[in-house]
Amino acid sequence: TTFELHVDGRATTLGASAPSGALEGPASLADISMGVATDALHSYCNLTRSPPSLENMTIDDREQHCFPHSGGRGACCFVNYHHARDDGLFTLQVVIHVSNDLYTRIDVSLTASVDDHVIRQSLVQALPKIRERLVADTRNGDDSSVWFINHRPNAVQIDLTQTHLDAQEDRDMKAASVESVILGNSGMRNRVQLEHTFVDFPNASQSLLELWEYKDLHLKDPVKSLFIDGKLQMTTSPAGTAHAEALVHPAMIAHSIPKNVIIISRTPLALVREVLKHKSVERVTVFGTDMTALDIVMRSMPVHNDCSFLKTDDPNCVSQAAVEIVDQVDVKEWLSSCRKDVSVNQDSATCYYDVVLLDVPIGRHEWLSPGFHDDLQWLCKEDTVIVVSSGSHPQLSDVTGEIGMNARDMLLYNASRKQSHGGIGYPTVLVFDEPLAQPLSSTYIALFDSIEEQTYSRFVRKNNPAIDIDIVNRLHPTISSPPTLVYDGSTHIGYMTTSKAWENWFCRTSPWKDLSVCEFASNWMDPDYHHFSIEVRQDQVKGRTVYATEDIPKGHFVNPKDAALSWRLEKDVFDALVQFVKDYPDAEMYKNLFDFLQAYGFTQQGIGIDGFGVSVASISTFINHACSKDDERITGLSIVDDDGEEAAFSPPYARRAEVIEQVTVATQDIHIGEEILQDYSMFRPESDKAYKEYLEQMCATGVGLVPRDSDESRSTCTL
Repeated sequence: TTFELHVDGRATTLGASAPSGALEGPASLADISMGVATDALHSYCNLTRSPPSLENMTIDDREQHCFPHSGGRGACCFVNYHHARDDGLFTLQVVIHVSNDLYTRIDVSLTASVDDHVIRQSLVQALPKIRERLVADTRNGDDSSVWFINHRPNAVQIDLTQTHLDAQEDRDMKAASVESVILGNSGMRNRVQLEHTFVDFPNASQSLLELWEYKDLHLKDPVKSLFIDGKLQMTTSPAGTAHAEALVHPAMIAHSIPKNVIIISRTPLALVREVLKHKSVERVTVFGTDMTALDIVMRSMPVHNDCSFLKTDDPNCVSQAAVEIVDQVDVKEWLSSCRKDVSVNQDSATCYYDVVLLDVPIGRHEWLSPGFHDDLQWLCKEDTVIVVSSGSHPQLSDVTGEIGMNARDMLLYNASRKQSHGGIGYPTVLVFDEPLAQPLSSTYIALFDSIEEQTYSRFVRKNNPAIDIDIVNRLHPTISSPPTLVYDGSTHIGYMTTSKAWENWFCRTSPWKDLSVCEFASNWMDPDYHHFSIEVRQDQVKGRTVYATEDIPKGHFVNPKDAALSWRLEKDVFDALVQFVKDYPDAEMYKNLFDFLQAYGFTQQGIGIDGFGVSVASISTFINHACSKDDERITGLSIVDDDGEEAAFSPPYARRAEVIEQVTVATQDIHIGEEILQDYSMFRPESDKAYKEYLEQMCATGVGLVPRDSDESRSTCTL
């Protein structure tokens, strides 16, 4: 493979001022070109330990050509080293150009049959010496030269990328690469590699750790970033904070009292700090961490280890009594042991956690595998939430086909399939994005063991003030207020609106693209599917009832404006109203409000939604109950997966949950003058047996919750 280094400067060490003298003198261009080649070669020798050397190269291995540019406008030199070895070829090429104003460009190309990071690091280590051969331009300060290093993959690498990576994963890996963030980004100034070391991770090959410092022109302070195997893992830039907050706080705020938290991450320090901001935390267990990387981060990025807000004797986060960092234990083996513990001691197992945070490194797939997540589920109680960070959101233009190319896609598929069909069986799987975290992972997957628990309803709520108040009451105050940089109630609401990119990706990928929810997403924006011509008529028994005044084909939307003229209460708000009426029974208008919601309203529980809804200014609210299947003319949308089961993962659903939970479609062709009836049983959960009994009684007696006459007073609602 090949890496290329390019250095541009305004002046050189050439003793002669005229380009014609660039090929001669004590510091001639020929000498400099040979010196640059020697710098690169020696750097390579030091890294490989069994390299080609200057001494064992024959004259045929080494070529040098120098000549002036035509018209006397400068000069250039070419140096080539070519060495055939048993393990492959080694080629080093150096080209130096000097123009009339002594503007100099040095191009170094190094090709070898070794690991990519060895070649890249050879150029990185040679760079300071090469840059010393350029005299600083005092007009621009000491860092006047511009440089960048880029990777030029060979045909085999390109083929492997196209074969084993989809476009999304390829983009994520490139965006997080040290080439994109540091080496190929000439917009960053004062780039310095502070540390470079190899470490052994459990059950993994040897990994390269790099620590870089640089000046981002858009930020006040210098930035330090840690790379593992050439991929960004941690940074002091705002992206590092955004990534940690998005992974931690939505889950922690969703749980009513998060006491026990587990973090699985190679670089967990920023995550530990965000978790410890929550007052309720009693135990933080950390797995999958390399202690060498942790030591580098603690020394070089103290901001991520600052827990002075806890006001303990030791301000370091990792020194807190609640924190346990488990070293030299493979995560997979530990999960297997926990599975056995939970199987034997279901009530007293120590492996249960309230919040599980999984920080998947870009380019590594073992933490996304079905087996890993099958074991991970054993850490969960019914109110546990798992959040996984992995990659970034799809692009609008991505061309997809069969699922299976991407490990994250397979996790989404397997996690949402019912266990009876070979899946893991989470009842709901959500995705959300934090673009400010890029180029770190900016997509997060939330997995819930139950949607009946408070954790789920708190996670999907879109109640800005409630979330802000939780942050105020439940997080330790920090020196700077508020305690979070990115996360607050408004941010959380943004997370709960799934992006259009996810919907497009879902509806272009098999097996999801043929599901009815994708057909809905298309039809919903088609005016031909919208029908508004209905009217209210009086019935001697039913009172108000609704009739069609136009023909409505099967599958078309009936009065879709109803979804826009509705009032929605989050589950916690509805529960608070119920308690309020109990506490103040003499508050008659609030009791009337509750009766109104019970008579006309319906539960809304699904992917990305949990609460109560009611039509407030739509005549669809006067549609009566269909006591038999033959009477039914409209119904709500049924969203199923490719196995015909109730869907657990559906970005189109999550994106338009309020619409899907309220809009109705014709179950058969409806003709002008037909009464429109709907089965009310879908207005409450299947577990609400009392409501089903009420519907049976209503069909038998003709008496419902809503009085037929304006002067009639009837309330059968109970708290």
